[in-house]
Amino acid sequence: MNKNTYVMLIAVMTACGGLLFGYDVGVISGALLFLEKKFELSDQGQEVVTSAVLVGSFLGALGAGWYTRRFGGRSANMLAGAIFVVGAFASAASDSTETLTMSRLLVGFGIGITAVAAPLYIGEIAPPDRRGQMITLYQLFITIGILVSYIVDLAAAPHWRIMFGLGAVPGVVLAVGMSFMPSSPRWLASRGRMDDAKKVLDRTLEPAMAERALKDIKNDLETQKGLPHWWLAFGTRAARRASVITTTLAVLQQFIGINAIIYYAPRIFQKAGFADAKAALWATLVVGVVNVLATFITMGMVDKSGRRTLLIWGLSGMVASLGILGLAFKQFDHADAQKSAQHYSQQDAQQSEPLSAAQTAKQIDAQSANETVKITAQRLATDPAPPHNLAAATSTDSPTDVASPRDLPSTSEGAETLAWLTLVCVIVYIACFAFSMGPLVWVLIGEMFPLQARGSGNAIACGGNYFANFIVGATFLTLLTKLGASNTFLIFASVAMFTLLFVLFFLPETAGRTLEEIEQDLGEKTPTAR
Repeated sequence: MNKNTYVMLIAVMTACGGLLFGYDVGVISGALLFLEKKFELSDQGQEVVTSAVLVGSFLGALGAGWYTRRFGGRSANMLAGAIFVVGAFASAASDSTETLTMSRLLVGFGIGITAVAAPLYIGEIAPPDRRGQMITLYQLFITIGILVSYIVDLAAAPHWRIMFGLGAVPGVVLAVGMSFMPSSPRWLASRGRMDDAKKVLDRTLEPAMAERALKDIKNDLETQKGLPHWWLAFGTRAARRASVITTTLAVLQQFIGINAIIYYAPRIFQKAGFADAKAALWATLVVGVVNVLATFITMGMVDKSGRRTLLIWGLSGMVASLGILGLAFKQFDHADAQKSAQHYSQQDAQQSEPLSAAQTAKQIDAQSANETVKITAQRLATDPAPPHNLAAATSTDSPTDVASPRDLPSTSEGAETLAWLTLVCVIVYIACFAFSMGPLVWVLIGEMFPLQARGSGNAIACGGNYFANFIVGATFLTLLTKLGASNTFLIFASVAMFTLLFVLFFLPETAGRTLEEIEQDLGEKTPTAR
């Protein structure tokens, strides 16, 4: 096996950690449609179940820094795979909201570990001229995991236990596959195993590059010898700048709303006018396909075009698509409110007219349903996203068959336009994210930190990412209810604009540089421009 093939095999196997993250992100969006009925989950209950995995990810990411520093990225990825397998089966077997929440907390712990360990391990193995492409594989596998989960959601619906249980497959692949991969040469060298480090470098790099890499590692270790770990992680200018830049971008990656849209995509599409669950899942599947295809594009461009260029173009597209989406929802929400209010007024007038005996009997039979209508009308007055399917909401069937107002299609004359405009804007947003913020944040996390700060630095950045992910996942439905879809998406657009400005003013170019060169640039007061 030649060197390029061997390195690609290592990167692909490690990137299977992204499958864990991606599959869980996607599978919960479809499963929620059925968990809501099974466990009678409110919006807050859905947010708790969804965000439990993010709490676990945050804790796992923080612990992964110490673990990778002590045992290496290879061992950390194996551990993450094993934890995910246990969590997936536990989620599938859950018979209460409490057990499901705890199971997803365990799943999140495994995801948090691999989020730190996978980019770090790939970044230390990959050649400098292919490092961006290799780390991008992690994000590609996240998108593939999301797409696979959407397909599973469609095929397995309404069997949510199957959806969760199949998540054990990527966990098994990661745990078993990583057992055949080598340890990172930089970790081996830090443990004093120079001969083993040289063997790995000889298998992954050309002879001249391998010799230079080993020399740089030795020099780096000699410079840092005797210094306390806390100083290596935070005491140097290079480590501080790397931590500030990567953590800021990792947090902002979530505050632009990506996982809110992924988690709740079916709900968003239902709100926009895709009436039933199947239609919403199909629309979500289209988004998943676009996500994968756009990430493939990034793999071919990331080392040629550079990190900054892709981020600038991608963020510009996200600002535009989120802004249009927010303005569209504002227009149609207002139209829906007026039309729905007129509808309910007409119904009240009809109910006040004299009734025949037959009509009276019919009214008695429908009394409970009509009470539900009145409650729905009251909610309408305070809900910025009015009920959608009024026919279902005013049905004379039993109250248990009355559809939930938050999930019903729009009654405005432009509902179909809103539905398709929403789909187009979400597709553009996902595509722009997939060739910029999606993969490149992980690339930067994997390559910007000095050697001895790499484990702790990655843990801090990933911990920030999952903490922000938790906040968004735990509040998104509440924001939709309190602020409306329009204002929610406009907030995401504002954050995307702030992120664009941050990249323009603070992010140096790292493409094509060795890890040691990046450290040197970050340590200078004026980093070398590329």
